[in-house]
Amino acid sequence: MGEYLLSKTDEVADTLPYQNRVFMNGTKSTKIAGYPDQMTSREYTAALAMAMLDGTFRENDADTIDYDPQDNSGNDGQHRLAAQMVLAKEV
Repeated sequence: MGEYLLSKTDEVADTLPYQNRVFMNGTKSTKIAGYPDQMTSREYTAALAMAMLDGTFRENDADTIDYDPQDNSGNDGQHRLAAQMVLAKEV
């Protein structure tokens, strides 16, 4: 399942604005139990999508989303929005 979500993340990332963190795929510090402290942005997005599927993602513990994909402004929520796009993508 993880490899599948990662491949879908790669597909979604190619549609994101150039300066989006998931598109650029840099290193991301994580706080997800059972995962490494550092992951690529795409690995982190796939892990978030997995957590959204299995019910372990807690929206109330996450920062408020201020990222606007229309004008590529803001920073918080880029990975979360990409994970939602991955889950919404037709299989």
